[in-house]
Amino acid sequence: MSPPDFTIQSDPPLKSGPLRKQRRHLGGWVTRWFELDWEESSGMACLLVYHKGDMSDLPSRISLEHCFVRARESMDDLKASGGPAYCIELDTRIPPHSRSTGKGVEGKVSHFFAASLQEREEWVEAIAWCAVNSNLDNGYIIEKGDDAKLGVGSYSMVWKGCDRRTRKDWAIKEVCKADLEQVELQNLREEVRIQRRVGEHPNIVYMKELVETPDRYYIVMELLVGGALLDRILDSPNRQFSEHQALDIMKQDA
Repeated sequence: MSPPDFTIQSDPPLKSGPLRKQRRHLGGWVTRWFELDWEESSGMACLLVYHKGDMSDLPSRISLEHCFVRARESMDDLKASGGPAYCIELDTRIPPHSRSTGKGVEGKVSHFFAASLQEREEWVEAIAWCAVNSNLDNGYIIEKGDDAKLGVGSYSMVWKGCDRRTRKDWAIKEVCKADLEQVELQNLREEVRIQRRVGEHPNIVYMKELVETPDRYYIVMELLVGGALLDRILDSPNRQFSEHQALDIMKQDA
């Protein structure tokens, strides 16, 4: 199937090719052909697995609705027939904090092996992109409580979230697609366009990525912990900055 019609997100990565796996019961190694795809009904990504190199047979399907992918260096260079083996670990178990809303399918942990480090890197990056744009839980942990809420806007909420892979904290703006008027969608597009163009500027909040799931947009941004400028002003003597303090702040904004 073709990928979903993203309204802001860039086109998804296209990736297909052979990976090896170990037989669970018979032992030895087999080669399977994999292709990233999207389920038309749900808008979720999946991984198609073919037995034939020309991909003419009926594939099995691995849903990426609940998926965490990573490179497993500790399992690299196993004695695989056909050369080096660089391990890709695919965990399709429902995350513990999501199981109450899951479908009761726990999933499993699978290991596939690429023939080179570059090939492994491309697969991990492509699967991770498709997985997080199917379900934000695949890339980030958000505890949606009062302590985790950083702010509320006219059509969005901002939460504190943690990157599953790096364990780094980020600010994540959540926008429900159904709540957006056309002008608000245009404003959101412009915000993303500007932040992508600016990149990593030392005095502007950095946007790590835009995630677009079937029903929501998420803007993952640098987490600032210094507090609001207005609060700093109100806490200052006489509720104002000195000329030197104001000049220093204006230089950072320039």
